[in-house]
Amino acid sequence: MMNKERFFSLLDKVMDTILLRLLILTFSLPIITIVASFSAGIHVFHQKSTGVASGNLFQLFVANFKASFFKGLIAEIILCFFYFLGLLNLEIAQTTTRLTSILIYSLSIFFLMVITFSMINYMFVMTTKEEPVKEMLRKSIIMTFVKFPYSFVIGICYFIFIGSSIIFPPVIIISIGAVCYLHQKYGSKIWKSAWQPTSDAVHM
Repeated sequence: MMNKERFFSLLDKVMDTILLRLLILTFSLPIITIVASFSAGIHVFHQKSTGVASGNLFQLFVANFKASFFKGLIAEIILCFFYFLGLLNLEIAQTTTRLTSILIYSLSIFFLMVITFSMINYMFVMTTKEEPVKEMLRKSIIMTFVKFPYSFVIGICYFIFIGSSIIFPPVIIISIGAVCYLHQKYGSKIWKSAWQPTSDAVHM
C-alpha cells in the first residue's frame, strides 16, 4: 500500500513539474511577460517545495503571475534602459584610447552584471506586498553584493539557460524548469538574511 502511495505521490510531483514548465513557457511567449512568468514559476516551485501553498497548480501560478505582472514590467524597463546605456558606453569605448577603452569596457560590463543580478534577485520577491517596489529594488541591489556567490550562481544558470535554448531550442522545456527551481533554491538563501519574501506571497 505504501509503495502505491509513494508511486502516485511521485507521479503527481512529476506531472506538476511538467505542467509548471509548460505554464512558464506559455506565459513567457509575449516578451513583456517573461519576467512575470519566471517570477511566478519561481514562487510556485518555492511554495510547493516548502509546503507554503497547495491546491490547483494552474490557479496558484496565475495568482502569482498576476501579483508580479506590473513589477515584472518595471524590471524589464529598467533592464532595457541600462542595457541601452551599456551599449552606448561600448560604442563610445571604440572611439577612445586603448587604456580608456579597457576602463570603459570593464566598468560597463561590471555595471551591467550588477544590474542583471539585481533584477534576478528582485524576481524572487515580486509577489511580496510587504514593502514598496522602490525598497525591494534597493534591497535587491544590496543583496547582490552581500550574497554575491549565490547571485553569481543564479546568474550563470540563466546564461546557460539562454545559451542552451539558442543552440538547441527543444531543451528549453527541461531547462526552463531547472533554472526556476535553482533560482528558488538559491534565491531563498539570498533573501533569508534580509527578510522572508514568502511570508506575504500569494496563497491559494
